[in-house]
Order: sequence, then structure tokens, then C-alpha cells
Amino acid sequence: MLHQLTISALLLGITTLIHGFIIAIAASCVRPFFKQMPSTIRFMRNMIILVLLALVLSFAHFLEIGIWGYAYLYLGVVEDLETALYFSSLSYTTLGLGGIEIAKEWRLLPGATAANGFLLFGMSAAFMMDIKNKMRLNR
Repeated sequence: MLHQLTISALLLGITTLIHGFIIAIAASCVRPFFKQMPSTIRFMRNMIILVLLALVLSFAHFLEIGIWGYAYLYLGVVEDLETALYFSSLSYTTLGLGGIEIAKEWRLLPGATAANGFLLFGMSAAFMMDIKNKMRLNR
């Protein structure tokens, strides 16, 4: 059990650092666009920024799912890369195990994956709302 908790903590730390780093870069890229402009142009600018941020954050989540998937493959929890990515994406998005049976020695990892996904989706949502609020304040 201790090895599962150690691996989970390591992966949670790595993926959270990556997510925070991507959010920090995205925030610094968006900051220059908060300037006064006519309302029609401002609306289009805001929508484009939000769509691009959603794509960047989706990329971050796909990367993090890939990290968990690689860990599942490396640890021998699953047999091939496709199954590893499928399993990690179902766990990360909290959809469930998808009928894949794993050994008893690794049963805590999917829960950690789900907790990680839940927290990082929350970070993404909070970041998007923060940007949306800054857009609203810069009218």
C-alpha cells in the first residue's frame, strides 16, 4: 500500500506542477490583451481568448492523462499503451474503470488519478472564471 501512495503522491505532484506551469504561461500570454476597446471588438476578442484558453487547458489535461497512462504502462498495471491511456482517461475524468480489471496491488492508483483529475479540472475552471472576471472588469 505504501508504494501506491508514494507513486500517487509523486504523480499528483508532477501533474499539478505541470498544470500550474501551463496556467502561469497562459496567464502571462493573456495579460496584454486586457485593454480598453470598442464593445463589438472586445466581445470577439474575449470569446477568442476563452476558446484558446480552453484548448490550452485541454492540452494540459491530455498531457496529464498521458503521464498517468505511461505510469500505468510502466508499472505493468495494463498491457499496452492504448489500454493505459483509456484506463487513465476514464480514471482521470472520474468516469470509472471501464471494465478493466487491475491487480489488487494497484487498486489505489485509479482513485488517486480521479482525485488528481478532479483537482486539476477545478484549477482550470477557477482560472477560466478568473480570466472571465478580469474581462468583465476591463469594460
